[in-house]
Amino acid sequence: MKRRFFAILCVLFVVSCTSRSANQPQAGSTAAPSAGATAYPKLHIQSRGNAAQPVRIIAQNGNRKVYELIARSSDSTMQSAANSRGVFRQTHVTFYGPEGSTLSGGAPIATVDTAAETITLQNGVHAKSSDGITLDCDQLEYDRKSGQLLGTGNVRVVNPSGEALSGGSFRSDLRLSHVHVE
Repeated sequence: MKRRFFAILCVLFVVSCTSRSANQPQAGSTAAPSAGATAYPKLHIQSRGNAAQPVRIIAQNGNRKVYELIARSSDSTMQSAANSRGVFRQTHVTFYGPEGSTLSGGAPIATVDTAAETITLQNGVHAKSSDGITLDCDQLEYDRKSGQLLGTGNVRVVNPSGEALSGGSFRSDLRLSHVHVE
C-alpha cells in the first residue's frame, strides 16, 4: 500500500511539473523557447591546478587527438553544449596534425572558443613543430575547421638550418611547411 501511494505521489509530482502549456509563460519570462530549442543555463566554471595536477583539456575528432591544452587555471563560460568560451592561464598546447605532425607551444594566455572552433594563444607565443621549426609571435590563432594558423605581431619563423623569416603576420598549415609571412 505504501509503495502504491508513493508511486501515485511521484506520478502526480511529475505531471504537475510538466503540465504547463508551452503557451503559458512562467513568471518573469518574456518569450517561450522555440519548439526545437533546448535552453541551457549559462554556466560559469573556474578551475585551478598546480604543477602536479594542472587543468587539462583534450579535444578529439573521432579517435584522433586534435589538441591537448595544459594550464595552471581556467575561467570558462558555457552557453550551450556547442558554445563555450574559456580563458586559460600559463598554458602549454600541443596540436596534432592528421598526418601525425605536432606543434607544441606555450603562452601566458589561451582562449578556447568552441562555437568559432578556434584556440588563440596570446601575450607572447613560442612554439616548435615536430620538424624542428620554431615560431615566435605575439598572438597565434588555430582555426580547427581549416587546420590553419594565423600569427600576428613580431613574427619570427626559423627552420632547423637557421634560416629565418620575420614580419608582422603569417598564415600557415599546422606543420609550418607552407608559411606565408607578411
